[in-house]
Amino acid sequence: MSLDLARGGQRTVWKDNYKAIKEIQTPDPMTVNIILNAPHAPLLSELAMFPAWIMQADMATATEAPGYDDAKNWASKGTGGYYTESFQKGEPVILKRNPYYWKNTPAVDEVDIEYVPDDNTRVLKLQGGEDDIVDFVPFSQIDQLNALPGIKAQDFPIQQTTFVILNVTKPPLDDLNVRQALNYATDKDAIIKSVFFGQAQVMNAPIPLGTYVDKESPGYPYDLARAQALMAASSVPNGFTLPMIVPNNNQDRINTAIILKDEWAKIGINVDIQPLESSAWRAAFHGEGNFMSTPAAWSGSFAYWTRYNNPDLSAKITAADLEQDAAKREAEYVDIQRTYLKDAPLVFIANLGATAAWRSNVSGFLIDGLSYYRFEDVTLNR
Repeated sequence: MSLDLARGGQRTVWKDNYKAIKEIQTPDPMTVNIILNAPHAPLLSELAMFPAWIMQADMATATEAPGYDDAKNWASKGTGGYYTESFQKGEPVILKRNPYYWKNTPAVDEVDIEYVPDDNTRVLKLQGGEDDIVDFVPFSQIDQLNALPGIKAQDFPIQQTTFVILNVTKPPLDDLNVRQALNYATDKDAIIKSVFFGQAQVMNAPIPLGTYVDKESPGYPYDLARAQALMAASSVPNGFTLPMIVPNNNQDRINTAIILKDEWAKIGINVDIQPLESSAWRAAFHGEGNFMSTPAAWSGSFAYWTRYNNPDLSAKITAADLEQDAAKREAEYVDIQRTYLKDAPLVFIANLGATAAWRSNVSGFLIDGLSYYRFEDVTLNR
C-alpha cells in the first residue's frame, strides 16, 4: 500500500519516480513482486528514496480516508535507529530510540527536532545551550563558531547545488539569449569567495557531483563581453528590471542576491531584491508561480520550479532510464545534461555542502552524502 500511495501521488509529489511500476503483488507476507511497464534501470535507487518509505498500516489507511488531516499528530515506528513518537505540524518532531534497530541500539533515548527558520536565531540557541545541534549555519559563521569554546562547526560534502531559479514562462526570461547572458555575467568565483568563504566549487554541470555527472561539461565561465553581446541580440537589448524574491532569514541567499545585483547591472539588468518571510517565499515559487527569479539550493532535480518544459528532453530522459547498458546510459545522461545546460533555465553557481554546528559534548553526528541527518551513532557527554 505504501508504494501504491507513492506512485499514485496521494502522499507525495514525487510520483513520477514510480511511473515505471505497472503493478505490485504481495503473494505472501514476506514477498513483494514489482511488475514494471518496461525495463527501468534506476528502480533500485528510486525505491531507496524517501517517498518510498514504508508507512504504518493505520497511517496508510487514514491517508485514503475522507477528511484525512495532515496536521494530525502521527506516531510511526519506522525501521531506522529512531522511530517517530510524535509529529504534528507546527510542533517539534519527537524521535525515540528504536530498541529493535538491526544495526545497534542508539545511545541517545530521544531526539527533538524543532523548526527555527531564522539563521541567527538557530545559532544563538546553540550558543545559549538551548539546542545541541543546529543546521544551515551560514558559511560566514563557521570559523567564528569553531573559535568559540564548547562549539564545533563543519561543512559536510553532499550532493547539493546552489543556483538562481529563472521562471522561463515570464518574459523576458523566456528568451534564451537573456538566460545565457545571466549565466555568463555571473562571477561564480566571487560568490564562492564572498558568500561561501571558499567552501564550494563552481557548478559546471546541471546536476550535483556524483554518479553520471558530466565531468567535462563546459559550464558558463565568467565572460562579461559575451554576456553583453547576448543581451544586445536579445528581446531586451536596453536591459530590464528583474524582480528577485529572497527568503529574509537566509543570509547566504541574501548575500548572493546583493552580489548578483552588482554583477548583472553591468549588462543592463536591474535586480529588484524583494525579501519575503520564508513561508511566503516558498509559496511564491513552489505553488503560485508568480515570481521571476530566486536564489535557491537543491540536491538533484532538473525542474527546480523553473516551469521549464522540453518534451524532447523528457523523452531522452525516459529512453536513458530504459537503457540497460551502463556505459550507454551514462553517455545519454551526459547528452541530456548538455541540452539542459544550453537551455539555461537556471543560473548555475556552485556545488555546495551542508553546514551544521553542535556543542562539543555531542559526538558522532553526521550529514551523509544524500543530506540525510544521521543520529544513530550520536552520543552525549553530560
